[in-house]
Amino acid sequence: MPHKPFYIGEVIHHTPNGDVVEPIALVIQRRQAKRGKYNFLVIRCPLCGELHEHSDGEGSRVPHCRGRKPFSGEYYLMGADQPAVPPTTPYPKLKPPLRLVA
Repeated sequence: MPHKPFYIGEVIHHTPNGDVVEPIALVIQRRQAKRGKYNFLVIRCPLCGELHEHSDGEGSRVPHCRGRKPFSGEYYLMGADQPAVPPTTPYPKLKPPLRLVA
């Protein structure tokens, strides 16, 4: 069953050519690579709701959504300062996002 997008907000970059708006993707897990020489991030994609892996550190990244064409822009990773878990740690299980009740 496909997951729904997980939209929590956006970051606006002011540039000389106008504003660039990127959705925010929260880091759910920071992991050590199997050989331990670097860390990478696991995020829940704000575009498709699936898990994606990205290089370590906050900032803009290109989506890794399968089958997304044409290019859909970028998103901004936040929360990359958490300690890295060992490579043997299980990946997080996706749960439905919380929803606000009016």
